[in-house]
Amino acid sequence: MLEFKTSYRYAKSLLDLSVKDNLLNTIYKDVILVNTICRNNKDLVLILKSPLIYGDKKLRILKKIFYDKINNLTFSFLDLINKKGRLPLLLDITEVFILEYKKVNLIKDVSITTAISLSDELRDKFKKIIKTVISCKKVNLIEDVDKSLIGGYILSVDDKKLDESIKNKLSLLKLNFLNSGIK
Repeated sequence: MLEFKTSYRYAKSLLDLSVKDNLLNTIYKDVILVNTICRNNKDLVLILKSPLIYGDKKLRILKKIFYDKINNLTFSFLDLINKKGRLPLLLDITEVFILEYKKVNLIKDVSITTAISLSDELRDKFKKIIKTVISCKKVNLIEDVDKSLIGGYILSVDDKKLDESIKNKLSLLKLNFLNSGIK
């Protein structure tokens, strides 16, 4: 809990500063890059978390990886969290920043599972309907295919789930038959 509060505080500070400097989208892209590199390089994360490696060495590593790829504000932020001994939280800070960015810009991540891949037309229809229903500006549709659904879809937004699959309908029908005594 304490680590989340700390990560949130740093992420929110970077977000506020990037809004103030009119660099929000630039900093968001930088944070996505840092997050992606950290997620794909477990050794880097281990180095950043290691108490045996001093801050100046960690900063040199970050400089080699990021300095010419990110905005000066983002690199200054990395330097700051290094000086404060918060590099072990870098991945968490980037995750929180991304979530807060999406809140500010009314972007929703929505998972959809279908029996077959969605066509572009159907994908656009889903996005349009979702934007209207949940009042957001942009929908990131995360698609998955599960042939066992037979047809229909399962839609997940935040902690809500809408199962309109044929597999689910058949299961409910079977349950109704069993409960009614029909065999």
